[in-house]
Formats: sequence, structure tokens, C-alpha cells
Amino acid sequence: AKDPALYASVDPAAGSLPALLQGKFASGLADGEPLAVAVNGRIASITRAFTPGTRSARVLAMIPSGAFRAGRNLVELFELVSASGQARLQPVGGVR
Repeated sequence: AKDPALYASVDPAAGSLPALLQGKFASGLADGEPLAVAVNGRIASITRAFTPGTRSARVLAMIPSGAFRAGRNLVELFELVSASGQARLQPVGGVR
């Protein structure tokens, strides 16, 4: 969803879920940079940043319906980074 408010009151029984996450970054992520989408503290989807033309980096990801719970859902985006041979998640700021 482009509007984060859609995650504030999810009804899994309604037949329509905000499962398509879309956004663009204020800060530069490289094209193809691996990203993880967490819903309510659990990784729900893996995707990559992309840069269409010369525009700022963007994200597009599908979130499985089972990741949502009724009511408020916290959706977070993380960059997958490697440090000292170990992978870790770093929160991505500036997503809109």
C-alpha cells in the first residue's frame, strides 16, 4: 500500500488486504539492494530496491495475507547488510 494508514485497521475477513507494499526512498539505496519487509515483527517478504531511470530508489513487495492480523499492523522495511561475514537487518528510513 502507498498509504501507511491502511495498516492501522486491517480486517482479514474483508476480502481486501493492503498486500502490495509500494514506496520510494528519500536516501539513496543502490539498484538491486536486498530488502526485507517485516509485519508485526516477523519477516514476511524479501524484495530488492529498484531505480526506474534516474529516479530515486523504490520498493515493491507482496505481503502474504497470513502475515496480517485483525486491527493495527506494524509494517517495517529493512536493508539486508553484511558485516564481518554475518548478515543483519538495518532499518530503512525515509520511505514514503
